[in-house]
Amino acid sequence: MGAAVFRRSRVVSRDVATDPLWARHRGVALNNGIKACWAQPVVHEAGEILGVFAIHYQESKAPTSQDCWIIEALSALAKFAIDNERRRTDLRSANDRFASLATTVPGVVYQRVISPQGDIRYTFISDAVKELFGVAPEEVLSDPHALFDCFDPSYRANFQQRLANAAAA
Repeated sequence: MGAAVFRRSRVVSRDVATDPLWARHRGVALNNGIKACWAQPVVHEAGEILGVFAIHYQESKAPTSQDCWIIEALSALAKFAIDNERRRTDLRSANDRFASLATTVPGVVYQRVISPQGDIRYTFISDAVKELFGVAPEEVLSDPHALFDCFDPSYRANFQQRLANAAAA
């Protein structure tokens, strides 16, 4: 598997017993029934080696073209999974930093979305909404009117229309 990383390409060992690449690990492989190994590096677009996808066989075997296609497809799937996990980790980190910042800002931090039809929803609202308006953030996220109902009736009367006008402008 190390050879696949070093060469940055698929390495096929048809017979571990005679392949010089397996000299250091031959005994362990043979003791565990491994007779052949195909290893494909999982490489990021930027050239970074993300890992190695390897298939170990209990019989000496030369790969067919279909076998090669399968290992390439599985390697691509592994790359996708690794990249996807990295993006999720980056997003979680960014969200954590944003949430931390939102708690230090005086006042309520929010993201409001207004549809073309004028429907309003919140995709984020900081915990300060509870302190300032007495409404839990979860309530506002599930029903924006929970926040609107906290306003004075004269202010609330045309609040939604003012928001829709501002969004349109």
